[in-house]
Amino acid sequence: MEFKQLYYFVETCKRMNFAITAEALYVTPQALSKSIKTLENNLGEKLFYLNKNALILTEFGEFFLPKAQNLLAEYYAMRNEVANLSNNYKGLIRVGIVPSARNLINADFLQKFMEKFPETTIDFTQMSDESLKQGVLAHSLDLGIGVYPAIDQTLETVTLCKSGISLIMNVKNPLCEKETIRVADLDGQELIVHSDLYMVEKALLEQAQREGLNLKVRLKSSELSLTRPSMHYFNCVAISPTLYTTNYCFSKEAMCRNFAKEEKLEWGLQLLMTKNKAQYTKVQLFVESLLRDIEERRHREDIFAF
Repeated sequence: MEFKQLYYFVETCKRMNFAITAEALYVTPQALSKSIKTLENNLGEKLFYLNKNALILTEFGEFFLPKAQNLLAEYYAMRNEVANLSNNYKGLIRVGIVPSARNLINADFLQKFMEKFPETTIDFTQMSDESLKQGVLAHSLDLGIGVYPAIDQTLETVTLCKSGISLIMNVKNPLCEKETIRVADLDGQELIVHSDLYMVEKALLEQAQREGLNLKVRLKSSELSLTRPSMHYFNCVAISPTLYTTNYCFSKEAMCRNFAKEEKLEWGLQLLMTKNKAQYTKVQLFVESLLRDIEERRHREDIFAF
């Protein structure tokens, strides 16, 4: 039993006339009749009979017609699904990314992904964490790589990495004498805060207010390169994710200290998507590939090789 035979049978049932059906299908009446006859032989039952030159469905024909229609409907649905699946490997993936996450996307990973899916284009846009979340919710972005934790419960999140919080300060700062830092130790200090640490900044300032501490933010920046000159010029304490502070730990001019674990201050990056939204196949593939790449790099300990 072939698709064409089912199609010819259903089309004939719409018109109940071989000649008219053959004309509509752009085949000869003989070809149509032969196809119906072959289908009847395969089924072992007659589908039509003639009554005074009128074409009439047999009892079996009436039984078989809705089944043939269902089979054709399933075929068309499957064909459309396959076509959509093919299209979903193509097109644009829109990704919003906060400044501190730009090194999370590895060039080798992108090259391999683009080679595997050459008809897919990835558009990365650097933006603030808040703008990124709004873009994902408004569907102007397919994905976002933002700051952990996300407060908005309407977003689905996948944690990509977490880090403790470190303080970078001039070696002459008295805080260097401490092994770990408590929030209370920052009383009277002026801070330089990376813009993606707004959750940490908020927690620090709220705690400082509760404890009556004199603490203020002197400078905010999305560029870590501004930390060193600003730290010395303003004599400030810079707050940074621990994983970004490697270069400063070996500097003669600066020293790093970590917050005490009791302060429970942490930072991280996470993947953001809308909940209960069927993601396009190309987006699913990108997410799975990115998570796999991050895990492999984590095992090689080069996930944040700045």
